[in-house]
Amino acid sequence: MEKADARGFVADLNRTYGTKTELKRLCSHGYYDGENRDFFQIGRRVTVPTGLVEEGRYRYVSDGVVDAVCEGEKTFVADRLDAVADDGGFPTVEAEGVEEGRDAVEEGDTVLLPRDEGGDAKVSEWEDEGRLRSIGEDEYLDGDDEGYWLRRHDGGSAFVVASERVGVVQKKGGDTDPPDFSRVEAYDEISDEMDVDVYFGDEEDGYVELVYRVVVSEPVVDDSGACRLSL
Repeated sequence: MEKADARGFVADLNRTYGTKTELKRLCSHGYYDGENRDFFQIGRRVTVPTGLVEEGRYRYVSDGVVDAVCEGEKTFVADRLDAVADDGGFPTVEAEGVEEGRDAVEEGDTVLLPRDEGGDAKVSEWEDEGRLRSIGEDEYLDGDDEGYWLRRHDGGSAFVVASERVGVVQKKGGDTDPPDFSRVEAYDEISDEMDVDVYFGDEEDGYVELVYRVVVSEPVVDDSGACRLSL
């Protein structure tokens, strides 16, 4: 695979990521500037047909890749919030709906709801009540006094959060250590200054191995920035 083909693929993947990621709307987001934090990688190792990249048919790969990353980001945030709540970092509220979390969260604007039987039941209830509406690609839940953006995830708990009070830091390509796998090191710099790192492995029988990932910090929750809902 020529380097120009790889560069075009990485650029297209990052453009797609920029339109689909919810991380910057879910959290107060910043980029790494030397902060001493714990960082985690969200991504996968996959094998894709080399021809799709060489022929410029990036979207056949990038859509699925980006969808997986974006879902992984939301689940990561939800799982880490669960851990913070378990440690007593913010309260768990017994609730019939999201309104009960209002007193615990100052300027709450987002509901994180798991994709499970209980979460699906709440969505059906809100739809029956006419409280859910679509705004572009997003869903908005009308509240008694204030509304909330609804974000579904694959974790286990529901949360009300104030997005400006839950902070994450993201590392761009070039600020991260490369993964430990056989790769074409000359292509590492393609991802410099990109939100999604992509590393190219060896080609064999018309396929190329890729590692793609985002690298983000543990969320930091300010006072009154979140509560867990026991629905």
